[in-house]
Parts: sequence; C-alpha cells; structure tokens
Amino acid sequence: MENLFNWLIWSGVAVALYVTISASVRYVHHWRRGAKTLAAQAALQTVVYLSVLVTIWCVYRAYTLE
Repeated sequence: MENLFNWLIWSGVAVALYVTISASVRYVHHWRRGAKTLAAQAALQTVVYLSVLVTIWCVYRAYTLE
C-alpha cells in the first residue's frame, strides 16, 4: 500500500509541476502579446497549482512522519 501511495503522490507532483510550468509560460506569452485578462488567468492558475503542490507536500510529510 505504501508503494501505491508513493506512486500517487509523485504522479500528482508531476502533473502539478507540468501545469504550473505550462501556466507560467502561457502567462509570459499572453503578457507579451497584450492580452492582460488571459495573462491574469494564467497567473491565477500558476498560484492555484503551486498551492496544490504545497498541499501534496504537506500530505506527504504527514504520511511519512507517522
């Protein structure tokens, strides 16, 4: 069961990192072409997925400290 939990955690981290990096690149792209609303949306998505990464890290730490 521990191995399954580790796979789930690291899969979630990989997806969250991919979306965070993708949203950051989209932010720069939209900002440079002048689409401020789309840039703000990409920035918000970056912040949300960074908080997802922090949450995954907290769950992982709580699980590994038991």
